Amino acid sequence: MGRRPDPKRNAELLEMVFDYLKRHGIAGVSMRPLAEALDISTYTLTYQFGSKEELLAAVSRHVSAVEAAKPYNADGLSRAERIGKIRDDLATDDGLDFHRLRVEIAVARGLGIAAEAAPAMHGLDNVDRAVVDGIIVGLCDPATHHDALTTLEELVARA
Repeated sequence: MGRRPDPKRNAELLEMVFDYLKRHGIAGVSMRPLAEALDISTYTLTYQFGSKEELLAAVSRHVSAVEAAKPYNADGLSRAERIGKIRDDLATDDGLDFHRLRVEIAVARGLGIAAEAAPAMHGLDNVDRAVVDGIIVGLCDPATHHDALTTLEELVARA
């Protein structure tokens, strides 16, 4: 029986992939260029995660875990406090990158690409990240929330 993937190495790699995808998005991602960008071998990614689909599913689960730990998800916050904390998060580059990735994953799910089996995500290739930014900001403002949801639905319909 061969060696099993190392859980500690898996967690390290998952964090590296997560950081990369926050900056670059998931549209058109493939294992070889991803591995090169992370200065690791394609074999290492395949050994630790199995396939691109399994890697993207792991990233999706990681995004959900990170989301759950965000300060705006704390119990007992009023709607205004929650929106304020989301705006604070969006005011940072890392926060904006995180929410872009969340929207891309949501669009992928809307396309029928399940989080647990996220394949090529080819429908995201035409998604303009500036549009995603507008959706994110719009969702945080009660005055534009409905319009942002409509834009997100149209984006899913076009993809």
